[in-house]
Amino acid sequence: MSSKVEMYFQLQTKIIDPESGVRYTLIKLLGRGAYAQCFLVDNGEKEMFAMKIVKIKDIKSKKVLEKLESEIEIHSQLNHPHVVKIYRHFRNEDYVFMLLELCERGALDSLLKRNGKLKERYVIKFVKQIVDGLLYLHNEMNVVHRDLKLGNLFLDSRLNIKIGDFGLSAIIKNGERKVTMCGTPNYIAPEVLFGKASGHSYEADIWSLGVIIYTLLIGVPPFQKKNVEDIYKMIKHNNYIFPEDCNLSSEAIDLITKILTTNPLERPTLEEIKEHKFLNKKEHFLSKIYRNLHTGSFKEMEVGCDYVLFSIPVSKFKGIGY
Repeated sequence: MSSKVEMYFQLQTKIIDPESGVRYTLIKLLGRGAYAQCFLVDNGEKEMFAMKIVKIKDIKSKKVLEKLESEIEIHSQLNHPHVVKIYRHFRNEDYVFMLLELCERGALDSLLKRNGKLKERYVIKFVKQIVDGLLYLHNEMNVVHRDLKLGNLFLDSRLNIKIGDFGLSAIIKNGERKVTMCGTPNYIAPEVLFGKASGHSYEADIWSLGVIIYTLLIGVPPFQKKNVEDIYKMIKHNNYIFPEDCNLSSEAIDLITKILTTNPLERPTLEEIKEHKFLNKKEHFLSKIYRNLHTGSFKEMEVGCDYVLFSIPVSKFKGIGY
């Protein structure tokens, strides 16, 4: 983390929860975004948390303020082993404070940078947990995440996956389709970019899962260019390849290919993904699965803190029909 970052509060500042009276000491800056910073905090009883602090007085966009309120409302209702827990939230005139579960090992994007592409046995373990978390979000809570990516998949001390950052998530009511274009360019499903007429739903998260699996196994995203518009063109035409030297199993290639299908209605469901051969390959040493995996620490941890609804420049592209 750069020392030049202007922090909202100096380290060792105590943030007081007005309801409980607990004083949280800011220990270290963990991450920052357009409107938020996240700190490692201590509650005075040697318990550590992450505290996301949103500077609401700097937010001029009504839509961004609405998404912040939506994030708090949605996240506060969630409780699952593979979802980052939110314990408390409170505010004053200038800031919103969210007390979150601390994910000591950082996010999957940092792990990928340290290790390069991962072996299939690691990816299988991670993907199983992501799928379990998504099944909970979709089937039990009617929540579509809409910004599922390596940077929003966190790791606890035992390297269990925790889905976090619900700034762009939404509730799906009675089979409705969402039309807001949002997300992170490499991971956005084609129907989010080009299917405004028909909208998007849970299938957008499944597409992002396919991008995540590919990226973990290959080391780079399937849709990757320097120019964002070129990335959108690749997504529109489903233009990606498996490198000749990737050495992936046929099961891995089959699952990725099925998920990265342009038509959202043709993608496998989460239940089908869970039963796929790739995720059910025999693994004889799960207890020692991470022995050779270089993991992060507090010093390397980053936390998603963005609340930006992306304005997708897709005017040059014609819509996709299904």
